[in-house]
Amino acid sequence: MKISKVIVVEGKNDILAVKRAVDAFVISTSGSGLSKDLMRMLKKVHSEKGIIILTDPDGPGERIRSLIAEQIPSAEHAFIKRNDARLNGDIGIENASIESIKKALENYISTGDKVVDLTFQDLIDNQLNGFSNSRELRAKLCDKLDITYANAKTLYKRLIMLNIDGNKLKKIMEEINGEYR
Repeated sequence: MKISKVIVVEGKNDILAVKRAVDAFVISTSGSGLSKDLMRMLKKVHSEKGIIILTDPDGPGERIRSLIAEQIPSAEHAFIKRNDARLNGDIGIENASIESIKKALENYISTGDKVVDLTFQDLIDNQLNGFSNSRELRAKLCDKLDITYANAKTLYKRLIMLNIDGNKLKKIMEEINGEYR
């Protein structure tokens, strides 16, 4: 089951649970602290691919959902019933069964997503990995794209999520290198 929109969850365990159920990009809010950088990145991702908010069916989860929805009113929402997300008194997406997660996301199944032509070698070719200045260049690229800083592996996933192919990456990096000379 492939989903082309990006799913927003609360934590790393939620990411793992969603990825067991569906093939999708998933972003974690890392709890209830929604930084300006994270919100800016969510807005960017939403403008490129769309986002689906899938937070825990509890007070903190609803708070996060409402904070994101306030900033991104056109974000879509998926829900898991409280009883389907409970395990030993703990409520969370990470406790939901694969079937419950699939059911919550069934309306968002993609029928044919465009494949982005980007390889990890494109990151290396643009000195975004494996060079002494790679960290600095990744920081500049993340800033230019309005996404939070990421290591090379995470950046690679985010570039695909944003539909940035090898040619587009090269052009962006040429702009960055021109700006900082």
